[in-house]
Amino acid sequence: CRAEELRGVIVGGAYSRALEATGVTCGGWCRTDERMTGLSIGIVNTTPELRGVQLGLLNHAGNNAAGLRWLPGLNLHFQ
Repeated sequence: CRAEELRGVIVGGAYSRALEATGVTCGGWCRTDERMTGLSIGIVNTTPELRGVQLGLLNHAGNNAAGLRWLPGLNLHFQ
């Protein structure tokens, strides 16, 4: 699944990618190129800007402090 902007509940299978995503994303690798707002559930979750929660084996939120950008299990940012 690949799109400019995703809203709602997105189930991407092995890979989902969007410029921006708002809502709930689920998949093997959930990737946004600009911002994720909401909940991301996947094996790997990556975004430069997180406004919400990531649940997965490996999670990346580029707008977190240096030691909190890559975290296993859970990553969150609300500002």
